[in-house]
Amino acid sequence: MTVEGIGNRTHGYHEIQSRLAKFNGTQCGYCTPGWVMNMYSIYESNNKKLNSTQIENSFAGNLCRCTGYRPIADAFKTFAKDADERLLHKLADLEDLAILKPCGVKCNKKCPHKKKDESVLLGKLNYSNQETKETISEDDWCFLEKGNNKMIVIDCGTNKWFKAYTLVDVFKAIGRCSDYKFIAGNTGQGVFHVTNYPRTVIDIFNVAELKGHSIDVNLILGAGMPLSEMMELFLKLSNENADFSYLKGFHEHMDLVAHVPVRNIGTIGGNLYMKYTTNDFQSDLFLLFESVGATLTIAEAPNKMKSVTMLEFLKINMKNKIIVNIMLPPLSSCCSFKSYKIMPRSQ
Repeated sequence: MTVEGIGNRTHGYHEIQSRLAKFNGTQCGYCTPGWVMNMYSIYESNNKKLNSTQIENSFAGNLCRCTGYRPIADAFKTFAKDADERLLHKLADLEDLAILKPCGVKCNKKCPHKKKDESVLLGKLNYSNQETKETISEDDWCFLEKGNNKMIVIDCGTNKWFKAYTLVDVFKAIGRCSDYKFIAGNTGQGVFHVTNYPRTVIDIFNVAELKGHSIDVNLILGAGMPLSEMMELFLKLSNENADFSYLKGFHEHMDLVAHVPVRNIGTIGGNLYMKYTTNDFQSDLFLLFESVGATLTIAEAPNKMKSVTMLEFLKINMKNKIIVNIMLPPLSSCCSFKSYKIMPRSQ
């Protein structure tokens, strides 16, 4: 997905791009693609139902040296359900007034973004076969997510890449190499930059056993759960289940950790494993879990699991093993949780 994919001068611009321009939020334009793609991500992932606070809290990782941020923030806040009327009044559609054309080139037909029944949707990586004139959609050519969940192996001779979908796949891949690296969101690359990867990389982002959550007595979180999904769950459970009311404090603390694009793909297990490989890594997640006596489930084989405490986890040998889930205990209402985030500046 690229900024040109969601809207361009030929097929018409996405509304996010248009509003940013109308509010004079582009100026030099160097940072604009990042702002647009971040807004597009949160807009779509929340089913286009956002409030102003969510929008304002979602751009800690975007920098602009020209605008002072106000026109960018104003443009994006017009998408909020509680948008200020003052901002909405600025949204007079110049295109409908025939002052400006929506596209930068001469169109032979009506612009796709103006047609309700258009099959080519902006935001999808669609293209046209020039010989048959047939529209080929992303769903037709993207094979990674469309398969029957059979493990994918790409062998480049000296290097191999595995796409695993089950724990059985993971241990099969491990068994076929002596040196490997697990990859999920791979956001750790921004913390500890890896230049020499092992010859085998195992993608575990879609491993079914590492996803989702359940509650027996404890809250069990899949190690492959993205941090943003974890935070949403914490907020929901803290309001619905008194035994897990302390999770609201977890949510507030994690809201100061990283930023939205990182939290969208960075996983619980990945964060904890960075703490394992580099004990000096300041993992807020590790400290939060340790504060309530959480435990980890480690798989030594597809059907062989072991439960360890957070501190025990730092000392065990994780060779040929993988974190499956994290178990958070319920706490009595007489317990109170409070944490403080020490950081150079507040995001």
